[in-house]
Amino acid sequence: MPGAGYTYLTRDLTLNLAGLLVKQNAGMVFCYVSAVGADPSGQSRSMWARVKGRTEQELLKLPFRQAYMFRPGFVRPTPGLQRTHSYYKAISWLYPVLRPLFPKYVITLSEIGQAMIHSVTRGYGQPVLESKEIAHLAKPSSPEK
Repeated sequence: MPGAGYTYLTRDLTLNLAGLLVKQNAGMVFCYVSAVGADPSGQSRSMWARVKGRTEQELLKLPFRQAYMFRPGFVRPTPGLQRTHSYYKAISWLYPVLRPLFPKYVITLSEIGQAMIHSVTRGYGQPVLESKEIAHLAKPSSPEK
């Protein structure tokens, strides 16, 4: 996707929605699904990483009670999910091997959802969470870090 279109869909729409939400209720918690490799410094050679990183930085400046940036890498789809990219379906069988080898980059869709719920109900000690932190927060008895 060209840079302007990607920026509009990824950054502009997100920030417009976040701006509307924070005006309605600044006491809410905002969860943004970014991506591993997002670059808030703006130095990455990858356009998508710069856009995601800049979006994260701007969201963190908004006066929400808390904002969390979720940076998953490979996301294993929920079994039985119908609308899944063929790439994920083709390599999902590798998940049991990838998870212990690359815990910083591999996560399940279910864990992301649970971690988002727990970020709101329990909080978390840092605003940026990569797959390893997401998995930790997703656990039922995971204390605030």
